[in-house]
Amino acid sequence: MLNYKNLIIVFKTEDDNEYKLTISDVKNNLTLEDVTPVMQTIIDNNCLLTNDGKHLESVANCYYRTVIEEPLATAEGE
Repeated sequence: MLNYKNLIIVFKTEDDNEYKLTISDVKNNLTLEDVTPVMQTIIDNNCLLTNDGKHLESVANCYYRTVIEEPLATAEGE
């Protein structure tokens, strides 16, 4: 069984929708103060656009998501 964390960073777009990025293999114990300046740099430099070409306008949220991967058992006799 695997257990790991992803960092989810959430932006608001120019049409007021959310745009989420999932980042794997991140440091533990990051704070909003650690992540927000990086997110703002992405916005300020127009580093990313949404799939439909919308610009990122503001920082909305960020959080960890814990993922647990557990393989399914095989049926005996198959």
